[in-house]
Amino acid sequence: MTPLRLFLPLLALLLAACGQPSTATDQADQTSAPPRALPAYGRFVAVYQRAQSAALAPLAQQIRTERWLDEAVANLNQQFRLPRDIDVNTAECGDSNAFFDPASHSITLCYELIAELQQQAATTDWPPAERDEYVDGVLSFVFLHELGHALIHELALPITGREEDVADQLAVASLLGDADAVSEHEFATSVAQIGHVASWFQLNAAGEYEMEALADTHALDEQRFYNVMCWLYGAQPAAFADMVKDGELPAERAEGCADEYRQILNSWDTLLAPHRLKSAR
Repeated sequence: MTPLRLFLPLLALLLAACGQPSTATDQADQTSAPPRALPAYGRFVAVYQRAQSAALAPLAQQIRTERWLDEAVANLNQQFRLPRDIDVNTAECGDSNAFFDPASHSITLCYELIAELQQQAATTDWPPAERDEYVDGVLSFVFLHELGHALIHELALPITGREEDVADQLAVASLLGDADAVSEHEFATSVAQIGHVASWFQLNAAGEYEMEALADTHALDEQRFYNVMCWLYGAQPAAFADMVKDGELPAERAEGCADEYRQILNSWDTLLAPHRLKSAR
């Protein structure tokens, strides 16, 4: 598979400016960018929205100043041919959330979610670097999950499973890729990100649920935790044998994880191949 390999050390770029924007717009200054010839196909476009509340204004201003979405959309625009533009927003939402909106053809990462992840990390006894890596890993996964929704709808991709599960699969496959096709350092970085995603699901797990929770379009956080662990194990079973030995992943599930992960890679590669730009193949 040719993985997405998006930039996404999001927090690292939050802490260090990454240069002047090339494909971004700003709610406060929509006309600052010079006019450019539009391509014959759609683009991902970074849009930095202002925060309305005083509590989130500093975070929003920092993100708008450092413009860390620019590299993400630039990477995506080198890979995909889209039928229309897709905005990638950072915005105040009134809730800790991230979502794709088919009506407006937009992905939104909420300031409330970023702030919540930072607060979660701050309550741990992890060293500062690991706290940053936690926020980085979870934001990477969330962005890629919403990208999965966007690609499914905008490219009219056929899927036969629950869309939320399929979006999770794209996120993990994009982070991990093919362990045999990336460098040891890249794979180790991706493994660390997946580990933080698993921790996030554990932190959010309720443990007890009303029946209505079972009808939700999302799997339970406990189920998503085991899915992520299975796909991580399946990416390189020999390297993660201790996951089964230590009881982190039940042996019955682990038995099929290598085939399951390989199927995910092959399926997404097949679905996205017709929509990739020639230079990205």
